[in-house]
Amino acid sequence: MKTVNERVSDLKLWLAQNDYDAIIVPSNDPHFSGRVADHWKCREFISGFTGGMCTAVITSGQMALWTDSRYYLQAENQLKGTEYQLQRIPLPETPSVEEWLVKTLSNGRVAIDGKLFSVNEFQRLEKALGKLELSICEDPFKEIWTNRPALPDSPAFLHEIKYSGESVQSKIARLKAKLGVQAAGAYVMTALDDIAWLLNLRGNDVVHTPLNIAYSVLDAQTVHLFMGKGKLNENDARTLSQAGVVLYDYSDFEDFLMTLKSKTIIFNGNRFSIYHYNLLKQADQQTEQAGAVMIPETISAGAVTHLKGIKNKTEIEGFHRAMLADGIALTRFNIWLEQLLDSGKTTTEMEIAERLYYERSLFEGFKGFSFSAIVGYRANGAMPHYTPSPDNPVTVEKNGFLLMDTGGQYLYGTTDITRTIHLSEPTSQEKTDYTLSLMGMIDLSMIVWPEGIQSLSLDILARAPMLSHKINYLHGTGHGIGHFLNVHEGPHTVRMNANVVHLEAGMTLSNEPAIYRTGQYGIRNENIMIVRNDETNEFGRFLRFETLTMCYIDTKSIDKTLMSARQIEWLNDYNETVYTRLSPHLFDEEVKWLRHKTQSI
Repeated sequence: MKTVNERVSDLKLWLAQNDYDAIIVPSNDPHFSGRVADHWKCREFISGFTGGMCTAVITSGQMALWTDSRYYLQAENQLKGTEYQLQRIPLPETPSVEEWLVKTLSNGRVAIDGKLFSVNEFQRLEKALGKLELSICEDPFKEIWTNRPALPDSPAFLHEIKYSGESVQSKIARLKAKLGVQAAGAYVMTALDDIAWLLNLRGNDVVHTPLNIAYSVLDAQTVHLFMGKGKLNENDARTLSQAGVVLYDYSDFEDFLMTLKSKTIIFNGNRFSIYHYNLLKQADQQTEQAGAVMIPETISAGAVTHLKGIKNKTEIEGFHRAMLADGIALTRFNIWLEQLLDSGKTTTEMEIAERLYYERSLFEGFKGFSFSAIVGYRANGAMPHYTPSPDNPVTVEKNGFLLMDTGGQYLYGTTDITRTIHLSEPTSQEKTDYTLSLMGMIDLSMIVWPEGIQSLSLDILARAPMLSHKINYLHGTGHGIGHFLNVHEGPHTVRMNANVVHLEAGMTLSNEPAIYRTGQYGIRNENIMIVRNDETNEFGRFLRFETLTMCYIDTKSIDKTLMSARQIEWLNDYNETVYTRLSPHLFDEEVKWLRHKTQSI
C-alpha cells in the first residue's frame, strides 16, 4: 500500500496532466448524509486522517486540511510526516478554504468532483474564489486509488410498522402535502437517511448506521427508488410496490434524471449535487429539449428531514425501550469493570469497547454500535472523538478519569451516551471540572422555554458554569438522534452557532457539555432528551425536556459546594429514577451495587 505522500504525488501528477492548479477534497459522498461508505473516503485516502467531517486541499506546492476542535490532537498525530498544514476551525486566525486558496494561488483552476459538492456549496465557493476558476471534474480517485473499495451492496429490509409507527403510504402522503408536488413535477431525494425514513427501509451499506446506498424521486403517482432490484426479498419488494414504489438499479439514476428535463423539479440545495443539478438544468442540444425548471425547497434543512425529526408515539416508546436496555447493559459493564480493577487486574481501552458491545448484544433487537466506540483513558479522553486501536492497546489501570462515549442501534431506537468515571481519588481540579460540566448538563435539562426561540439561546445554559471559570468547549452541545437511523440527525441542534430550526415537541436531542484538558483528561456526561409540550397560558406556549437516558451519573468526583440546591435536587431525582426503573431488571447483587451508586448526595 502506498504512503500518504506517494498518494499525494499521484494526485499532483493528475492535476498537472489535467491542467488544474488545485483540488478540494471534502468528506462527502453524493448523498450528503454525514457518514460515508468506504468507497467514498477519498479525503481519508489522500490525507491519512481518519477523523470525521473535514476538508483537504492540494495544490502543486502546498497542502492543507481543515478540521474542528473534536479532532485537533488526532489530526496533529495522523498528519505527522506529511506536508499538510493543519487548519483549526473555528479559531479566528484560521482562514477558510477559499481564503487560503486565494492567498496561495494568484490565479488558476480549482478542481472539484461535482458529485461531492451541493448546489449551494458550489455557488458559495464559486463566488468566494473570485478570479480563481472553479471547475467540475471527473472523480480523480478512479485513476489513482488502486484497490478502492467497491460500492456497498448489502441486503435491504423493511422496518416493521410495530417499530416505525407509520406506514410508507402515510409518510408519502404527508410529504406530498408538505411539498405540494404537482403532477408535472418531481421531488429528488439523495440523503440516505431521508430515503430510509420515508420508505421504512433499512440496510447495512454504511458502518454503524442501517442505511442503503440509494436515490429516490417522488412524483404525483410514484416513488422511484434507485437502490438495486435484488437487495430486497420478494415480500418486502411487494410491500413497497403496493405503496407505489418502483425499484430500479442504483446505476439507473442518471439516465432517469434525463427523462425529467422540461419538468419542474423540487430539490434541496444543500443535499443535491451540482453535477446532477447541471444534468437536469442544461438543455439537450440533440433533442432540442429544454432543461428542467429547478426549484429549491423552502423548508429549512429539507421537508423529509423535518418530518423525520419529530418522533411519533411508537418511536418514542422505542427510545424508552432502547434506553432501558442501554442502562442495564452499562450497569453490568460498570460492575464488571469495578470488580476487575479492584482485583488488581488491568484492562485496555479496546477490551472496554468490546465489553460494552457484548453487554448490549444480549438484548433482543440489538444491531450493533451506533458509532465507533470512544473510550479515552486519562489523556486520551481529551480528544473528543478518540477511538481505541487494537494495534496500539492502551492499558487502563485503577487511576484517573475514564471517558466512555458509546451507543447502540436497536430495531426500536438509537442510543448515544457518555459517562466519565474516576478510577481512583480525584484531585481538587478534577472535582471542579467534573462538577462544572455536570452543572451545565443539568441546567440545560431543567430549562423551560417559550415556543419559537432559537436553540442558540439554550446553548449558553450548558456553558455558563464553565464560562464563569473561563473554560469552554468548541463543539456543539446537542445534536438530533435518529430512530434506528443516524446517531447524528438534523434539522435541530443546540450549539453556539445560530440554527433557524426551532425545537418542537417530539424532537430528540443530546445534551453533552464537556471539559478537555490536553494531556490530562476529558470529562463529558451525555444524556439524550426529548422535547415535550409544557404549559400553555396567557404568556404563550412553553416547552421542556424529558431525559430519556437511564444510566446513573457517578457522584464520586462532584464538589457539592459548587452546585445549587436545585441542581443537587435534579441529580438526586435523576439517579433515583434510574434506580427505580432499572432495578426490576437486575439481579439482587446488581441491585445492591446500583443502590449504592445512586445514593443522594
